[in-house]
Formats: sequence, C-alpha cells, structure tokens
Amino acid sequence: MHREARPLPRRPLAADASLVHGQAHGPNEEERDANEKRPSHNEITRSQSGGEFRPGIITNMEPRLDVITLAVADLERALAFYRALGLESKGIIGTEWTDETTGAKGAIAMFKLAGGLILNLYPRADLARDAAIAERPPQSGEFSLAQVVGSRDAVDDLLKNAAAAGGSVTPAHDRPWGIYSGYFRDPDGHLWEIISNTP
Repeated sequence: MHREARPLPRRPLAADASLVHGQAHGPNEEERDANEKRPSHNEITRSQSGGEFRPGIITNMEPRLDVITLAVADLERALAFYRALGLESKGIIGTEWTDETTGAKGAIAMFKLAGGLILNLYPRADLARDAAIAERPPQSGEFSLAQVVGSRDAVDDLLKNAAAAGGSVTPAHDRPWGIYSGYFRDPDGHLWEIISNTP
C-alpha cells in the first residue's frame, strides 16, 4: 500500500546535528557529497516499480540508519556518562525550543559517531510527548546496541570504563557462536554489548 510523502516536522535531530546554541551551520563538504550520491525518493520509487515514475510515492524505507535516540531521565547525567566513555558532544542544545503542538521541549545532546550515525540523548518525557505516546518507565532487554572492538582486552577495558562511569556491567565471556562479549547498562538501563571476534 502506497502513501503520499509528507514533510517531517522540524526538531533538532540528525539534520540539525551542527546546531550549536541555536545557530545552524550548513553541511560540510563530505555531508554534501554523501547527500548528492544518495538516490532521491523518486529514483527509488522508479527502480522499485520497474521504471514507472510515480512522483511523491514512497514504496520502501531506504536500507540505512541515521539516528538513534535514547530516552533518558536526566539529560545532564546521561551526557556525563557517555562523555566518560570517550564519546564527544558539544553539550545540550535546543533548550530555547518548545513544540507548540505537542509541548515537547527541544533540549537534546548529540554525539556524532563513525559513518555519520548520530546518537541522541533526549528526555524521556519529551520523547513521549513528541511521538504522542504514553510515557512508560524504562525497561532493559527489549533491544541492545553493540560495538565490535579489536581484541578481548579491549572488551574488558571498555566494560571497566563503563563501570567506572556508573554503568552496570555483565562480565564478558566466550559465547558458543564464536565471539567474546559482555554487556553494560547506562544509567537509564539502555543495554550495550561489547564484542570481539578475535580468538
């Protein structure tokens, strides 16, 4: 079933990753090149429909992930935790905005990860308002994020860093499917697996 493409509402997420203190900066040369190489919705539609051109119709989601947003209870605490792990952020931005429709505030912290992926930290109450869903208490185990590192020692070191930063750690061990991995939970219960494929 096809539906007409509608513009997304504006909020400081991946498209606004360069916002600092409310000032927008345009994409850098690398980002512009990536956007120019990315096929348009119309090109995707044409290829998926056997060449038939149907402007404005999106048939499938593109096979990519741009933004991960984690709901947090305390934005300052969550920002400090991920900074202690070594991730870099310009801090909390968007504090001047409130969505008049939903009441969601714009305060958010962003981390630019390798490959252009953006990790966002956003207050749980505001994420629920923004998505028009009921706010629920956090629950670990529904999904996990993962990072593959270069050695078993790197797995252990990263888990130690997470514990020192205030995370809860499940110690690493050898899995029967051929990896060495362990887990940590951030202060809001988000589950991360740290993996090594090396023997």
